[in-house]
Amino acid sequence: MKSKLFFIFVSCLFISCSCQCKSTGSNNINKLESFMFIYDINNINLNQRPLIDTLFNYAIEFYSDSTQRLVYVVDGTCSACIGTSLNFLQDYSSIENDVPLFIILKSPDKELFKFYLEKNVDKFNAKGKRTIENLKIITIDEYSQISDGLYFFIGRRLIKHETW
Repeated sequence: MKSKLFFIFVSCLFISCSCQCKSTGSNNINKLESFMFIYDINNINLNQRPLIDTLFNYAIEFYSDSTQRLVYVVDGTCSACIGTSLNFLQDYSSIENDVPLFIILKSPDKELFKFYLEKNVDKFNAKGKRTIENLKIITIDEYSQISDGLYFFIGRRLIKHETW
């Protein structure tokens, strides 16, 4: 009797854990979609939005005032932070969008990030693998005072920032 109750308890625990993991992924996709697409670009008064930081201005190419960019800033010396960024990349590559993505690593080099990226490349679908191939990775001083997270720019104006 006790073994049957224990088995039922463990089964329920396993099912609830697996459901939470699946919902977290879809929640992140919903979060990303709403982050980028809640705006009717034509109705944004860009003059009321703050100009971007000098760092972004020099690191990322803005071809016009309507150029859209997503920038993910991450601590490139932190394995857990890199893992979170890889989860973001999987979510980003699973939605339909044409907004270019830049990764800014607060790190002296790209090696640790590339190591984890290569180790996890099999977790990406075909579109995700193309996203990785075209990914623009920029390194900056690891002590930079810029906040980690996702930034959405139109032209040289910050539309939204969110910690990811």
